[in-house]
Amino acid sequence: VEPYFRLYFTGLETRSLNVDVTAVRSAEGPLNEVILQAWDYIENIGLGIVKIEGKEIRGTLSVRDGKIKEVRLFYNGKTLRDDEAMAKIMEISSPVKVSMYTVDTESLMEVIMSHVAWGR
Repeated sequence: VEPYFRLYFTGLETRSLNVDVTAVRSAEGPLNEVILQAWDYIENIGLGIVKIEGKEIRGTLSVRDGKIKEVRLFYNGKTLRDDEAMAKIMEISSPVKVSMYTVDTESLMEVIMSHVAWGR
C-alpha cells in the first residue's frame, strides 16, 4: 500500500499515516504448505498483505480485490519478484510464519483525505 501512496500522493508523508490493519489469519509450517492454506483466505481480502517470515526467508504478497497483485521474496541473498518469487515460494519447504492482514479501505481513504486536505 505504501508504495502506491508515495507514487500518487507526493508530499504526503506515508510514515505519518496512522492506518489500522487487521490480522486475518496466521499459520506456521513449511512455506509451500502454509501458502496453500492461506489461498482460501486471500480471496476474502479486499486490500491487504500477506507477510512471510522465516530464518532466511522474508516476503510479501500484495492483495487487491482478493487477488495477488505483487510478490516480493528475499531468499538466499536474492530478491525475487512476481512470477519468479511465486514459483520459488511453491518450492520452499523451510519453516515460516505466514501472517495475513487486511486494511479497511474506507478508513484508509479518510486518513488520506485528512492528510491531503488538512496537512495532518
